[in-house]
Amino acid sequence: MDIQTPRHTLLTSTVDEKEIAHFNALADGWWDESGPYKILHQINPLRLDFIRTAVGKPSLEGLKILDIGCGGGLISEPLARLGAQVTAIDGSAANIEAAKAHALTQGLQIDYRVESPENLIKFGHLYDVVLAVEVLEHVSDLNAFMDACAQLTAPEGCLILSTLNQTIASYLLGIIAAEYILKWVPQGTHQWDKFIRPRKLQQMLMCRGFEDLAFKGMSYRPFSKKWLLGDALGVNYFVSAYRQKNGKNGNRHFFGELSSWG
Repeated sequence: MDIQTPRHTLLTSTVDEKEIAHFNALADGWWDESGPYKILHQINPLRLDFIRTAVGKPSLEGLKILDIGCGGGLISEPLARLGAQVTAIDGSAANIEAAKAHALTQGLQIDYRVESPENLIKFGHLYDVVLAVEVLEHVSDLNAFMDACAQLTAPEGCLILSTLNQTIASYLLGIIAAEYILKWVPQGTHQWDKFIRPRKLQQMLMCRGFEDLAFKGMSYRPFSKKWLLGDALGVNYFVSAYRQKNGKNGNRHFFGELSSWG
């Protein structure tokens, strides 16, 4: 298989120890739908919709999927139920223990590991789908993390990411409202300076050999109390991209108003 050499050597760990300590303290609450991760339970159907659309298959039977920053397994479990062979990694041992314990109660076979993506490369495994949802804004070295994601994605495989845009709206809604007013997520979960503009992420993906990028935003409708996918990328957004097979530029298309929000 032809994998392009990354632009950035993987000498720096992508694991942020302060972030790990934050999530270790909350590890017991992953599967409490009214607990610290209640918002993730609410948006999980949208995340799964985006993943299935990006992959292009209603069933994930037989696909090898890597879930980076899996937490307690909120995404890993439904993917396994859809037939995927799921490997799920996290830098927090407490998260992995919580994920393993819950999967056991559900009778699910998921390969959970306390591992970083850059260290996983040494095992030589490639994955049809690589996920990093709500993870980019928590890593210590974004370039090294993206290099690792690229090296772990099989040629013609799909990389799916989600994060927050670096806008005034994301600061007001993603931090002030979500953490301090509505209490959707624990205080200190996010740092605005680690949010990423879609245009920057687009460039990082393209220079690592990805094409066919598709962006979608996620927004909340307070009156209907529903989360929706759309074209507005001002706060939370997803992107899917496909690894080029031979390193040559292919046809690229983009969805979402990058000129407005990039």
